[in-house]
Amino acid sequence: MFVSLFMNQVDAVDTYATLRVSAYSAIRDFTFNSGGNGVAPSGWITNCDVRIKTNINRISDPLSKMATIRGVSWDRIDNTPSGIGFIVQSIQTHCKDSVYVTGNRELEDGSVVEGVLSPDTSGVAAALHQEAILQLMSIQRKALLTLSDPSLSDEDKQSALKELAILIPDESEYADQ
Repeated sequence: MFVSLFMNQVDAVDTYATLRVSAYSAIRDFTFNSGGNGVAPSGWITNCDVRIKTNINRISDPLSKMATIRGVSWDRIDNTPSGIGFIVQSIQTHCKDSVYVTGNRELEDGSVVEGVLSPDTSGVAAALHQEAILQLMSIQRKALLTLSDPSLSDEDKQSALKELAILIPDESEYADQ
């Protein structure tokens, strides 16, 4: 078994660092490019085993939380490629334990942003999306049961559906964020 680190220059602009891990008969290369992105041959994984966790709590009110986190695209001002994802400050409001200070970044103009924040994007997205989907499934099931209940009057059905609709954030409340 061995580990090696080497640099590759693809052209006059792009340089890549490769961490090569060889174990038994398999060789795996993990590549990090000059733009700051990393590529694994299979995928980056995290430990999610219940046996190593404590204080496990479901995400409360996931629909309202999702309404405050915007999916955006951006251009970076620190000589890093454009991208898509979340803005960490919107995540920090509801998921402060999933936000990390990852050091300082020098901008193209030479100024420095100290204490740049970075989110656990995959964890936040997975947990919020999962809980939001489950909540929406529950709302949808209740709505379908209400609509199909022959014992309810049209007025009672309408009232019950309005109560369910209130559980879903109104787009006008977050559309301009």
